[in-house]
Amino acid sequence: MKTKFLIVIFFALLFAGFAGAQGTNTAVIYKSESCGHCTPYIENLRPLLQSEGFSIVEKDFVNDMSARAEVVALHQKNNVPINMQGHMVTVINGSLILEGHVPMSLIQELTQKYPSKDFPKIVVYDDSMGAGDAPEPFSIMIDGKIVQCNAGAKISDCAALPGNFVETSLPLLVLSSGLVAGIHPCTIGVLLFFIAFLFTINRTRLNALKVGAAYILGVFSAYFLIGLGVLKAISFPEPHFAAKIAAILIIALGVFNIIRFFVPKIRGFGIPGSSKEWISGRVQKASVVSALVLGIFVGICSFGCTAGIYLSIIGFLITMPSTGIFYLLVYNIMFVLPLIIILLLTSNKNVVERMEKVKAEKIRYVSLVAGIFMVVSGIVLWFLVS
Repeated sequence: MKTKFLIVIFFALLFAGFAGAQGTNTAVIYKSESCGHCTPYIENLRPLLQSEGFSIVEKDFVNDMSARAEVVALHQKNNVPINMQGHMVTVINGSLILEGHVPMSLIQELTQKYPSKDFPKIVVYDDSMGAGDAPEPFSIMIDGKIVQCNAGAKISDCAALPGNFVETSLPLLVLSSGLVAGIHPCTIGVLLFFIAFLFTINRTRLNALKVGAAYILGVFSAYFLIGLGVLKAISFPEPHFAAKIAAILIIALGVFNIIRFFVPKIRGFGIPGSSKEWISGRVQKASVVSALVLGIFVGICSFGCTAGIYLSIIGFLITMPSTGIFYLLVYNIMFVLPLIIILLLTSNKNVVERMEKVKAEKIRYVSLVAGIFMVVSGIVLWFLVS
């Protein structure tokens, strides 16, 4: 009962935190009412910012002395030099400063680079007097360094942009989620059964290691190929849309796993009962080839056990096509790491029996932890790409 109460409190705080975070993206436009070229530019800028979820505040920093003081303080705080101070200023979330008529394409580049709107301190300067459509040379300042850019260039062509939230946190997320997904009863249970059987027929430890390694290679191959296929299948031209679909599916699977914790009678995804006899036959052959085939089969059949966690990672990788396959490989290495450790530790039958007992007792909690991880990952992914 205590566990259920803590879970309810956890999700109440989680959703409250995300609800409170909404509506915090703000863009402040400091303009001059006497600037004839500013009006058409702002007419283009305003709908772009609104489509990205920003609430807009417009201030006349020529006639409004308090607004002028804000601009002066802004330039002083961010050490914006005189030659990069435009005739109008747009401040987005207090960090991204647009001086003058910055082209819409550059603004869109930054909002796509930082979908969660966690902009680093960047100043973009383009004081051309057009409406922001015709390409002009521009300047950017990142970490106090000023770089000149050619007309029509992207910001990323001129300087290395700091990583966004996903890019900086993804390595740790991939490593941890791979381990969490790897500790589940489907693949571990078959491996323990495999090793226990090898002990009963007096196989040597070296032979057990070879057969066990073949099984693990089969599981790894199945999961990696499934993930690669899913990643390629959902790599739509609009990655953020695909990521939103993945987020909804991840949350649904997570909720299902959590419900299973409270209602154990509900069956989860995993190896079908009708396949157990075939699996037993593969185990009894105890050869490297049969173990490899068994690993592939178990990997395919048990994919449903951890599909939510896997899809959560793939959802993040959709937005990073250049490094997606690398992280997919890292995830699957971490996924089979628990199997490798178990294979190396199970040097006697007693250890195997104790592990099987622990697996049977803790299986419900594995499902709960996986479910919570999926729901949190799905919500984070949704808000990052919204």
